[in-house]
Amino acid sequence: KIAFQSDRFGSSDLFLMDAKGGKPQRLTVHSAADRITDITADGSVLFNTRRMYAQVEREQEIHQVSIAGGTPTRYMDALGFDATLSPDGSKVAFVRGTCRIEREAYRGPANRDLWIYDLNADTYTALTTFEGNEFSPDWVDDNQLIFISPKSGKYNLHSITLDGTEVQITNESAFGINAFSLSSSAQTIIYQSGDKITKLNLSDNTTNDLN
Repeated sequence: KIAFQSDRFGSSDLFLMDAKGGKPQRLTVHSAADRITDITADGSVLFNTRRMYAQVEREQEIHQVSIAGGTPTRYMDALGFDATLSPDGSKVAFVRGTCRIEREAYRGPANRDLWIYDLNADTYTALTTFEGNEFSPDWVDDNQLIFISPKSGKYNLHSITLDGTEVQITNESAFGINAFSLSSSAQTIIYQSGDKITKLNLSDNTTNDLN
């Protein structure tokens, strides 16, 4: 199955379809735009939306809907972006802050930071505190995340453990990294910087240009 978002009916809604093709199943129906952030092992799609608090808050809400269909529900109390569940299902990494990510050089109080929500303890912990925008967390394992940070002056990939140990992974200097995808084995990253698509092998830090 492939979950995706589409504005074919006006606003952006979530859909599910067979990987071999076929008619998509519509998962959400709302005038607010929905954006997928994760699909959990138990079959829930996590997504960002602004369907409840758009009048009073700038940050988006984090909701979930089953891939089997049904009524979407709010996933957690905190507002934020990019929610993704850890492999063991005990923690959620997400992003708080309202600054547009296009502002790579921004440093200030509206910046985006990574946070961790512990589902068992019902606690929230700030994982990063840099004054620039840090976003797009993805779990390597239950204790480590990869994310985008502008600490080097351009958006680059960093890794961080839950105890705060951080390492810069890439060194793009001409253009920052806009997006990346981590393989299911957590050994390979595909990322986009400027007009370049690059494959990074994490085991030996070798890279290959794909275009």
